[in-house]
Amino acid sequence: MVESDKTVLSDKIIRLCEQSACIVLISAQNIEMDLNLVKYFSKVAQVGSFTKAAEALGIPKSTLSEKISELESDLKVSLLVRTTRKLTLTDAGKDFLTKVTPALEQIVVAHDEVKDQSKPLSGHIRMTVLADFADSKFVEIIADFRAAHPEIEIDIDFNNQEVDFISSGYDFAIRGGTLQDSSLMSRHLGTSKFVLVASKRYLAKNGTPKMPKDIETHVCLKMGPVNRESKWILRDSVGKKASINVANKPGCGINSMLVLRKLALLDQGVALIPLFLVKKELENEKLVRVLPEWYMAPQAVHMIYPKVKYLSARVKELLNYIEKNLRGVIE
Repeated sequence: MVESDKTVLSDKIIRLCEQSACIVLISAQNIEMDLNLVKYFSKVAQVGSFTKAAEALGIPKSTLSEKISELESDLKVSLLVRTTRKLTLTDAGKDFLTKVTPALEQIVVAHDEVKDQSKPLSGHIRMTVLADFADSKFVEIIADFRAAHPEIEIDIDFNNQEVDFISSGYDFAIRGGTLQDSSLMSRHLGTSKFVLVASKRYLAKNGTPKMPKDIETHVCLKMGPVNRESKWILRDSVGKKASINVANKPGCGINSMLVLRKLALLDQGVALIPLFLVKKELENEKLVRVLPEWYMAPQAVHMIYPKVKYLSARVKELLNYIEKNLRGVIE
């Protein structure tokens, strides 16, 4: 690394080792600190477990415990409260984590940016994605990205759970609905319209609904427990609304849109499902729209990630790639 490649961050000069940023020298205060100790503490705080942190860092648990004790000794303050069942941050630990996290992010990004630009992107990315994306163009997009960047390792967790970025360690998530957490950054990928579908054989046997209330006489394939009272709120192109009770007849409650689609294909009933998940089935007429002028209010789909000052080059590259290739697919 040549002198011109070194990066000045704020008023402090961060000198990075060629192998890894293991020692940080803050010239203004003439303080030498082992940055690995801070990194180890940050990982323990994020995952809430010495065992999980040690596995993620690739070091023995005993070594990690010694390193945290070394950091506490250096700072002359307790950062963690350890018991056999629980690990919590002290007030000092919470304050320290809040202050060092942005600095660690800056150092990682600075390290990436001063590397030889001719070298391929590498490293690890961890994301969580809506379960329904497991059978969509998203998988093809990831495959294409992997082909372009084979040195990047990617972990994908397909689920619909609420995301806690601190404890989970995810770099970003893809979720639907209204964003509730103002501390997160987001990128809009599209708006998913929910439509009613059924197979031709099911409709030939049970009749085709002519108006929204007719749906109540049919078997409704829905998300959630089958015995839970629920309603489908539909609207038409002019804004007229209709409320449908979907628990009048024995149906089927599922926690996966992909399974709902499969059940509809197997002539099991009427399903309310995102249009992008049944587009191919509608085109080849394996499924047909029921009450095509009616639909459920569209739901926005976003990529969300923590509000950090800097994103690593590999995460930024994948976010840009997904945004470019998935926009227009969700409808």
